[in-house]
Amino acid sequence: MPIYHDVAQYSEAYDRLKLGVPTSSNFHKIITPQGKPSKQWREYACVLIAERLLQQKIEFYNSPAMERGVIVEAEAADWYEFDQDVITQRIGFITDDDHTMGCSPDRLIGEDGLLEIKAPLPHTQIEYWISGKVHERFWPQLQGQLYITQRSWVDIVCWHDVLPKLVMRVEPDEKFIKALDHELQIFSCFVEGVVDKIRARHQLPMPPGGSALRAALRASLEILHDLPPRPTLRGSPFSGTVTVTISRPSKDRTDCSLLDCGNSCPRLVFHAVWRTSNPSRICAGMQTT
Repeated sequence: MPIYHDVAQYSEAYDRLKLGVPTSSNFHKIITPQGKPSKQWREYACVLIAERLLQQKIEFYNSPAMERGVIVEAEAADWYEFDQDVITQRIGFITDDDHTMGCSPDRLIGEDGLLEIKAPLPHTQIEYWISGKVHERFWPQLQGQLYITQRSWVDIVCWHDVLPKLVMRVEPDEKFIKALDHELQIFSCFVEGVVDKIRARHQLPMPPGGSALRAALRASLEILHDLPPRPTLRGSPFSGTVTVTISRPSKDRTDCSLLDCGNSCPRLVFHAVWRTSNPSRICAGMQTT
């Protein structure tokens, strides 16, 4: 069930809600538009681990198109309301009820819709006008918004103040959403397990400022050095039996523990193979065999 947090986007309260939480704008770092694990999986996990340990937002570069999107958002939303004859509603941050994932659509539309505003560069706007399709790189974000909010559609406004404007509607892709749910559970279990390991081993009395960030990242790399990047899944993520193995076996198999997330995650072992008839709960209760 989605939880709506009434905070201003980009405010301090908004940043606190997002700390260490995978968000739809970054879902492409977890899953590709084709439904495969992203190569950015491990790097993004380390970012969220550091945020959780520091309780501090880690800043990254914003492209000109992203900055322009923030600037023109209100104007683009007004144009959309006039063009579509609807009323939109601002929203801060939306999470699932366990606060394990979140999204920040630009507007809500009635009970069923979302609005996402893009302000691409001029040549990209022309490409969208020719193809009539949103770029596939936004697919994980848009499907993630629909998954978290449980809404029926999201309209994408491709805005330019001079060039023709476009509105494109995206509806839920159930197959992709199942794959997304599967990857998010593995990702979240991994993040939680490494956070617990670092806290147990290092206690982390953090120095202030930039040195705190470096210390947290260094600690996470020390823990992650001997861990595989992610569990390897074989078989269908949707039905039947899923076999999970660790991709880097232990040679002497003397220290086999990998992660222990308490009640929410199984203990993984380097040479373990798990099977479960309910893959959607892969991080909630598997047995080693």
